[in-house]
Amino acid sequence: MQHAPLLMVTACLLLLAACGGQEANTTPEPAPAQNPTTADNSRTNLDWASTYSGIVPSADSEGIATSLTLEPSGEYSMKTQYLGKSTEVYTTTGVLEWEADGNRIRLKGVDGAVARYHVGEGQLFQLDQQGERITGELAANYILRKEASANTWPLLDTYWKLVEVMGKPVAHPEGRMPAHMVLSAEDDRVAGNSGCNSFFSTYELDEAATGIRFQQAGSTMMACPDMSVEDAFNKALLQVDNYSLADGKLSLNKARMAPLLRFEAVEM
Repeated sequence: MQHAPLLMVTACLLLLAACGGQEANTTPEPAPAQNPTTADNSRTNLDWASTYSGIVPSADSEGIATSLTLEPSGEYSMKTQYLGKSTEVYTTTGVLEWEADGNRIRLKGVDGAVARYHVGEGQLFQLDQQGERITGELAANYILRKEASANTWPLLDTYWKLVEVMGKPVAHPEGRMPAHMVLSAEDDRVAGNSGCNSFFSTYELDEAATGIRFQQAGSTMMACPDMSVEDAFNKALLQVDNYSLADGKLSLNKARMAPLLRFEAVEM
């Protein structure tokens, strides 16, 4: 019986050691790896399969006219011509490979910096040899833009009819000019009608993305029975900082919030 206290102490020490060891070996479960096929990226969120074109700078010619077609199957076809140097058009075909972030592609079979692009909304941004966006005064010249097709309309010089303001459909009273706008490609001016009065302003595009901003508009001073659409239109226009464009439909947005203004293209 005289050894009972010693046995109890020993048992307690062993129990404490076991608990301590269990705590030492307990580590947080690692976060599950992000699946690129379900992530919020260009590959899953954008309609990237299309033809893009542009003229990129060249050290030994007036520029390289480039047309790049990306197929939904993951294949590509690139045509290039060295302007002012040759009339020959070079064609390269192959398979495109998405990088881990789901935003950049690599064109297998193409050498040099032109082998990698960042995929944006309606644009491909050529990357340098380190896989980074090209910056500086000529950055805008390293962008290939989606070509218009039978069911697409360009942002500029298109008659955009307003169909929704802050999520509410817009009614166009009979006998009155519909609310609309046209962004001039010749300069940075935008003009149209905001529901009652004609307006005019300027816009600024972000050449490296789908960013757009509008300045405070000037307008005529007519009074209409219902000014609610015009007031909401003018207020929303000043909040816009980006746009999305597809199949004749234009949305003006703020960050990733629901669209502030929605338009539909109209044949002029």
